[in-house]
Amino acid sequence: MFSAGYETASTTLRWAIAYLVHNPGCQTEIQNQLDEEVGRDRMPGLDDRPSLPLVQATIMETLRLGNVAETALPHNTLKDTTLAGYRVPKDTVVVPNLMAVHMDPSCWEDPTKFNPHRHIDGDGQVFTNSVNFLPFSAGRRVCAGEALAKVELFFFLSRILHKFTFSPQENGVLPDLKGVDGFTRFPAPYNIRVKKRQACATEKSDRSDVRWVNKWTKLEEQISFKMLVLLCNPAVSMIWEVPKLSHVVCSTNGDSDYQHFG
Repeated sequence: MFSAGYETASTTLRWAIAYLVHNPGCQTEIQNQLDEEVGRDRMPGLDDRPSLPLVQATIMETLRLGNVAETALPHNTLKDTTLAGYRVPKDTVVVPNLMAVHMDPSCWEDPTKFNPHRHIDGDGQVFTNSVNFLPFSAGRRVCAGEALAKVELFFFLSRILHKFTFSPQENGVLPDLKGVDGFTRFPAPYNIRVKKRQACATEKSDRSDVRWVNKWTKLEEQISFKMLVLLCNPAVSMIWEVPKLSHVVCSTNGDSDYQHFG
């Protein structure tokens, strides 16, 4: 479960960051909600999930639109049956096309648009369209790691956005959202900028988190990463090393504390 979840969770985060760079207004909304509900003096935790519907909705929309798993695993029919008027004999190998459901305009309004608000009801609460939202498949063979994946994605994305803002390269080039097919569907390697958000007063007086970040982002240091996940708390921090992101530049002078990925 952990080995399978590593690839899918990290790929989902890469999609989420790419979509948020394309949709800065959504990123700002999430950060405003984080600041209002969590504040700047602590990191978000799992107990904050009910009060952070935008984070949860963004994860859901990333799973729907990113389609990390385009199809479910193959299944065998145990007996002759019919589906939508078609006869399906016993022992037929069936491969459900999850992406077709997620991109079906009869199931989703404007399905190619990244819109987390489609997963939030009139009361501001997250709801799941259980019939048409199938990133973990469905039925008795649903992904066994679904609960763990949701916890991981919330934990990482909420903390990343609490500490950092993502923006395009200086030349304005945005991540490619076409997707690359492999064992999973992942975004093509992209270059972005990451800026540490304004810290609260207590963090300004204690720069231990910044010193910790700078250990990993020495000026003009060449690094062989494809994705960098930084949680600015040494007790829970980690970096995921997956190839492709080759270069991190960090400047701590004044306002130019951008880390350039690429």
